[in-house]
Amino acid sequence: MSLAFSLIPDSVVMPITIFFLTKTMGYTGTWLAYGSCETIFFLFMIPVFLLRRRTLRLSVDDILFLDRDIRDNVPMKDITIRCRDTDISGLSEDIQRFLNDNGAAPRTAYMCALCMEELAADFISHSLITKEKIDENRELMDIKLFSDDGFFRMIIRNISGSYNPLDFTYDPEDYSKIGVHMAQRVAKAINYSYAYKMNIITIDVGK
Repeated sequence: MSLAFSLIPDSVVMPITIFFLTKTMGYTGTWLAYGSCETIFFLFMIPVFLLRRRTLRLSVDDILFLDRDIRDNVPMKDITIRCRDTDISGLSEDIQRFLNDNGAAPRTAYMCALCMEELAADFISHSLITKEKIDENRELMDIKLFSDDGFFRMIIRNISGSYNPLDFTYDPEDYSKIGVHMAQRVAKAINYSYAYKMNIITIDVGK
């Protein structure tokens, strides 16, 4: 989709508009084609998306780029906490206990809880260090736990300025990032994205 949005306006729409506009307006048509190709493309794509979805409602999950196979599932566990809660060890124990009770292997349950705790704690630490002013009614972090055939997926989201906890150079002497580095080593995959003023961390842990 990203390739389509970056290539089609310049590679497809612009040559067509140049062909027709230069015939009627001369060199002026060339400049108009250059400036209007993206507008024409998006005006065409909006009704295409609406017809495909068959609704005018824009799904927030679509905005947040959640995978369809995960988005259409109900989370096994859905937790909301304050972004500046400093003690989340009890939360990780709760997740570990929940997974053990639902048939997960002890090691998998522990790894899921560990990864969640380290990434959530890093977000909280960043919030406290930067002292970023956030509306109290929106100062929330949600943690969703999903189950797929081959892995568990945890999605951690919080509303704030863009902050990628995975963007760092590992230094064994710098203890501030040792937890995140450890989570990267034990998880199947960890990815970060920023959309709709929300930080999104996706953590996959193999079963």
